[in-house]
Amino acid sequence: MDFPTLMQTRRAVHHFLPGGGLTQTAYEALLRVVAHTPSGYNAQPWRFLLVTDPAVLAAVQAAAHDQSHITEAGSVVFILGDMHWQRAEKARILRQWREIRGLSDAQLQSLQASLEKERPEAQVREMTLRAAAMASMSFLLAVEDAGYASCPMMGFSQPRVRAILQLPERYLFGLMVAVGTADPEKTEPPLPRKDVSALCYSGLAEHD
Repeated sequence: MDFPTLMQTRRAVHHFLPGGGLTQTAYEALLRVVAHTPSGYNAQPWRFLLVTDPAVLAAVQAAAHDQSHITEAGSVVFILGDMHWQRAEKARILRQWREIRGLSDAQLQSLQASLEKERPEAQVREMTLRAAAMASMSFLLAVEDAGYASCPMMGFSQPRVRAILQLPERYLFGLMVAVGTADPEKTEPPLPRKDVSALCYSGLAEHD
C-alpha cells in the first residue's frame, strides 16, 4: 500500500471481529518496523506492552469507561515512554555515536555532557512524551499496513491501569491502542478532514 493511501485508509475502529487480535509473531514484526521511528540522540525511550489475556483486558476495559472494543479487539498495546532514558540509554548512545558516527573525543564529551545534564522533571516528561507520541503514530501506521485495525485511546484511568499492569512510575503512558480485525458490517465511514487551507497557519489573522 502506498503511503497516501495508507494515511487515508487508517482510522479509529470501534467494532472488531472476535479472535482477530495480535499474535506474538505479528506483534514482534510490527515492532521491527516501528523501531525505525526517529528520536532525539537516537535514545529510543519507548517501550511497548502487549496485553492479550482476557482477564487483564476486562480489567483494563473497566478502567477505561467500559469501552467494549478493548475486549472485542482481543489485544491492546500500550506505548510507554521511559523517564529514565538519559541514564538507561547513555552507554549505548555514546558507543554507537563513537563507533558508527566516528565522533571525536571532544564531540563525545559534549554529547555525554548533554546526556548527563540535569533537566527539570517537567522537561524530561515533555521530551519523553514527545518521543512516545512519534512512536505511537509509527505503530498506528504499521498496524494498518500489516492488515490490522486499531483504535488509539487515552480515555482511561492512568492510576488504575498502572496498578493493573504493575507498571513502575518511570514509565509514562503515551497511548493505548486496541488492535484486531475490523468488523466490516459495523465499521463507520471516516469523518472528513479539514481542507489544506484550514491547516495553514495564517499569522496574526488567527489571534482573535
